[in-house]
Amino acid sequence: MLPASNKLINMMASTGFPADRFAIEYFPFSLQEVLIKRKPMKMTVALTLKREELILAIQSISKIYGSQQMVYI
Repeated sequence: MLPASNKLINMMASTGFPADRFAIEYFPFSLQEVLIKRKPMKMTVALTLKREELILAIQSISKIYGSQQMVYI
């Protein structure tokens, strides 16, 4: 078991997001492609990103999923 998986489980539990179907994306090469691919799957997506990519990630989530999408940081 990876140490980070415990952090992921704790994060998922604290957000209240559905945890029965989720995907983990570690430093995706193309965040927009990942989000577009995952959107029809209707699942929670956990992302590992660099701090510098955070603003762009939030903008991409808003653009692809809409302004009502919840984000937990």
